Amino acid sequence: MHQDLDFEHAYSLYRLNRFKEALDVLDLRKSKDPEEIARRSRLEAQIQYRLSSYDSCADVYGQLHKDDPEDNGLLVNAVAAHVAGEQSRKAMALVSKNKEALESSYELCFNAACALIDEGRLKEAEAHLARAKELCTEELVEAEDVAEADAGLLEDHEELAAIRVQQACVLQRFGKEDDAKELYDKVLRQKPTQGHEIDVTVLAVACNNVVALRSEGKSLFDSLKRINVASKESLEHKLTRRQMVDIACNKILLLLQAQKLDVAKKDLEKLRQSYPDHPRVALVQAAIAHREKKNKVCEEVLQTYLASRPDDAQVLLPLAQLYTQQHRHEAAVEALAKLPLGSRTQQTTVEAIVSLHNRQKKTRQSRGLLARSDPVLVQE
Repeated sequence: MHQDLDFEHAYSLYRLNRFKEALDVLDLRKSKDPEEIARRSRLEAQIQYRLSSYDSCADVYGQLHKDDPEDNGLLVNAVAAHVAGEQSRKAMALVSKNKEALESSYELCFNAACALIDEGRLKEAEAHLARAKELCTEELVEAEDVAEADAGLLEDHEELAAIRVQQACVLQRFGKEDDAKELYDKVLRQKPTQGHEIDVTVLAVACNNVVALRSEGKSLFDSLKRINVASKESLEHKLTRRQMVDIACNKILLLLQAQKLDVAKKDLEKLRQSYPDHPRVALVQAAIAHREKKNKVCEEVLQTYLASRPDDAQVLLPLAQLYTQQHRHEAAVEALAKLPLGSRTQQTTVEAIVSLHNRQKKTRQSRGLLARSDPVLVQE
């Protein structure tokens, strides 16, 4: 391969989803030309993102933005990498340093909203998404040469679909499930306009979230069909690591509800091979054990994970709930006490701890009488 073509070679490998090979080729020759270095760095960042190396990706984009602070696209991508890597605080710290860019970039508003959702700051996220929609509509009016009075005609534009899905996610977190479902369904029913289709990753997320809204008693067949759409192999290199895990976990839980235990176990094994240290994978493994009424195995799965990550709230909360269901109130309190301070002081957690303490007290006073049978449901 001629040295002058190694960038093109690396880019071709990247487009073929051969990411590790692309990185190797990209490192074959170092350039002293600043423009060439920037071009290579951008490609490197994109490859790192596809390899789920989100910290490395964010570092590269962060440095590129320092070198070229006028390019808001670099800032948008750095924030996106932090969000994808579940580093919402780093994402918001970067946004805070560049607040003026929020007034001109709908992509940055959108990414900031995603970080705020992760932090549970739903009102702020809602406001950022509203602003993102305004800015995006303004850009579309200009790009599509539409009169401002006719801006409503762009309401179903594919560029707005991701914002709509994220707005539905906020409504879902607020407990406004009917409103959320209406928005998801509207996106999923949209027809392509002028040959442009909604991004497949947006549709996958909408499908997954609609499944999460499914009430008990609703059609499992319809939910399984939706989750299969969301988890098809063609999306493997387009969804983030977190999206892949969430969709795969939801699929396994649906299979459990459909009494397809063997299929669920096979899917779990694939998931464990791909993401062996992910907390949600441990939770699904525990859920399967719980469905099989193997409570001891369920507890061991959660405890094994916590042995190396003792303060993981995603696993501590279900463990506390398991103990509560078994009327082991003291063990449940001990599990909740290990939560990070931010999680431990949330209202629902404090209420759960107080309730458990009260139950312990009543049990001691009753001198052997059975504790109340209704469990404390601890939620994030």
